[in-house]
Amino acid sequence: MGWPLVGVEVKIDAPDAEGNGEIAVRGPNVMLGYYGNPEATAEVLRDGWFYTGDLGTFLPDGRVKITGRLKNMIATAAGKKIYPEEVEVQLVNSPYVLEVVVAGGKDAKGEREEVHAHIYPNMTELELLARSQGKTCDDAFVEATLKADVEARCEPLAAYKRVKRVLVRKGEFPKTTTGKIKRQNLAADMLAQPMRASGVA
Repeated sequence: MGWPLVGVEVKIDAPDAEGNGEIAVRGPNVMLGYYGNPEATAEVLRDGWFYTGDLGTFLPDGRVKITGRLKNMIATAAGKKIYPEEVEVQLVNSPYVLEVVVAGGKDAKGEREEVHAHIYPNMTELELLARSQGKTCDDAFVEATLKADVEARCEPLAAYKRVKRVLVRKGEFPKTTTGKIKRQNLAADMLAQPMRASGVA
């Protein structure tokens, strides 16, 4: 979050009930377009405004807070908008989670879009927990522990934003050269990555 630069206009396009919308900027620092690519230029430049693809809102003091990426947004059948980053913030500090990606997925009937959490677990912490409880750290223990932890950490969120299914990964997520998780390849990666699913709600 931060203040808009001097001489740069910022607006939130099509904000929802909570004030979240796509961040658009206009000013002398904004590019004129993509060289030799008028189609791509038309997608991001409209009426002098550059549509960043970032989602955000204005804080009461005028600062801009980035809440996520437009392409990551989950839209429910009821028209609710869910920003995965907002849910991930609730889960990322769990001692049992090494990596997490929140994404949309179909419910058990394959009809409605709901919130799923893909988790690469911290097996060291889970093994310590199992030992302290005199249990075996098998798949069932891992799934039950993560399910309960996710449910508790999502409690502060609105009901429609809460994770409905946890998918436990056996390996790390694929990443870019800068170490960021490749969200766009998550669906394809799911087919190759062994995992178990556990319903939360």
